[in-house]
Amino acid sequence: MKKLTVRLVIAIITFGVGVAVATSWLVRYRSLRQTAVSVSASATIQSAPPVAPAPNMNPVGGSVPSGKEQPETAIKSEWRGLVRAEFCFSGSQYYSPGQEHAPSAPREVAPGEGFSAADWLPSVKRDKGAVVEFLINQIPDRGKTRAHVCPLDNATRGELAVYCLQHILKVNWPELSEDYSKMFDRKAEEVTSQSLLRGAIRSEKGAEKMMALWRDYYKNGRRE
Repeated sequence: MKKLTVRLVIAIITFGVGVAVATSWLVRYRSLRQTAVSVSASATIQSAPPVAPAPNMNPVGGSVPSGKEQPETAIKSEWRGLVRAEFCFSGSQYYSPGQEHAPSAPREVAPGEGFSAADWLPSVKRDKGAVVEFLINQIPDRGKTRAHVCPLDNATRGELAVYCLQHILKVNWPELSEDYSKMFDRKAEEVTSQSLLRGAIRSEKGAEKMMALWRDYYKNGRRE
């Protein structure tokens, strides 16, 4: 009986030691595993490339420039407003000193009030060179505007660009070259100045010539 008791005590002690060893090993295994996972995650984060912030997008999917509106965007916006405005030049499409006042909106123009590109294209006050170049690039455009030129027809976009350039640079297109001047002086009475301008820029070659003359005049201040 005594031997049985001793064996039972030994068995209990052995079992307890085994449980303690197994528990200690399990705790150490979990600790090592967590450490390995943490090191792996840290290495992954450090090696991953930085993520660039998403651009600010407008409702139609384009990027929205931060800060003030970009100059080119402002010019295009003002030009769209001008080509869509409904008004009549009433003879004020050509520049002459003393006829530089115009109301703030083209649709309010009344006979004799004159035409002012600076009022309708405010960007010219901030960056005259950019506006001049933009208008020159519109000369080949044959799309119609709502601006009527008495007594003939609504101006094309190219014609409207020329009229704006005349007021900004204070010189009319017939003065840009001797050829233009002679053509203008010799026109028949029934031929309107608008039809002469339209004819001068109708062809690709003619539009390119007009564009080059305006660029040269703006840069050098001289006529051909």
